[in-house]
Amino acid sequence: MKKLVILTLAIFLIAFTTGYTTMTRALTMGDANNIIHDGTNISLYPALIVDYPGLVIAEFDTCFTKVGVHYKFGDENPHVLGMYFKNQPVDKTGNDRMDLYYGHMLGENKFGVHINYVNGSYKEEAAADKYEQSITDYGIDLGLGMMQGKLDFAAAFEFLTWKNIDTLGYDSTKPKGNIAIDIRGRYFYELDPKMTLVPHLGLTMVKVGVEFYPGTAPNTLLYTEKITTMIIDGGLGLNYVPSTDMLVIGDIGLKMQSSKDKITPPSPGTAVEDKSSVTAIPYFRVGLDAAVFNWMNLRVGGTSFWNAEKDEPGAPGATKKHWGYVANTLYLGAGFHWNNLFLDAQVNPDLITNGLNFISGNTTAPMNMLVSLKYNLL
Repeated sequence: MKKLVILTLAIFLIAFTTGYTTMTRALTMGDANNIIHDGTNISLYPALIVDYPGLVIAEFDTCFTKVGVHYKFGDENPHVLGMYFKNQPVDKTGNDRMDLYYGHMLGENKFGVHINYVNGSYKEEAAADKYEQSITDYGIDLGLGMMQGKLDFAAAFEFLTWKNIDTLGYDSTKPKGNIAIDIRGRYFYELDPKMTLVPHLGLTMVKVGVEFYPGTAPNTLLYTEKITTMIIDGGLGLNYVPSTDMLVIGDIGLKMQSSKDKITPPSPGTAVEDKSSVTAIPYFRVGLDAAVFNWMNLRVGGTSFWNAEKDEPGAPGATKKHWGYVANTLYLGAGFHWNNLFLDAQVNPDLITNGLNFISGNTTAPMNMLVSLKYNLL
């Protein structure tokens, strides 16, 4: 039963952190989506689709996972519509059916909206019993781009519901108030032509509630479980342009994630609440995007999170756990461009250490871990 609660929580968090355009460049520069200008920014700030009309985008992650097209309507103050299809089901009963972006200029400000719809179902019917599962998730993001592209703001809302009916036709679980809210913003402050500071701040709040039933009798509540999670992420990014064909990024910040898992049996039972948290104080990002040839760019990046983690069960006498550790992630990438065609790749480091297949004989590791293709129609 617990897996269902964790899955629903994961659905919310994934929806707020997954990009829908060419994410490879920002990732290989040190997961820098929130502190650079890039097409993948629309996953955080949907109003910025106004800056990227007339694109065809494809993503590959071991297989063909995503394709999208940005349509431009009109020449003066155009409307931009982005439509995406993904081959990334949440599970057998939860496919992403619709991913739409819309952007338009309102006076001097950019306005954008992103709508996401996930739905799937499964049913078995037999003479003596039946079984049914379904999941539905609605998400909407609203965004504004202001001050001539210096200030970006977005607010996202998501709602999740499902059915889980057992073979006797009774509810095994019922949703109880599943909602997620995410608010974020950033500002590009130019110190001089080479240095730009990017303060950024985000707040995410998630509530997942589930009622559990025995499955042998209707309307007999066993217990209710509610998980609430809050994430605060803020920092100060840096864009440094030492030359016209080079961008160096940096970022320092803090991230605090706290969760409460409360199980409440029917009255007069006693509720038990578990608490957990992960705090990164501080975290760092570094990255480089530099031209090597007029058709190729080198990208390297890394992140370092100095984490403090706590797990505090609420049951009497339960063991409390504390961890302190550093989580480092390194990235290697390359960008290729020919006229209107752009290819971004997250390069497998084994390619550098082992060489190509005809040298190493390695046939199991892919040459690239992630690939994005972009074609500019305009």
